[in-house]
Amino acid sequence: MVNALDADRLIFATTAPNWHTSTFGHINDAVRRTEWGPLGPPEVRMIIALGTESARSDVLSSSPRV
Repeated sequence: MVNALDADRLIFATTAPNWHTSTFGHINDAVRRTEWGPLGPPEVRMIIALGTESARSDVLSSSPRV
């Protein structure tokens, strides 16, 4: 039996004003290397400046399931 992960959305958040540029590549690589369930990989959403008035959310990669 093969174990696969399943998620509709992965959300990464930071209180910092920006993510380190290498973070996006590391997350994309991890999502790509992971064996996902039958619906495929989830949407990946990145949030910056969490808890501030300038908080922003961006989609790093979209999923066909969302």
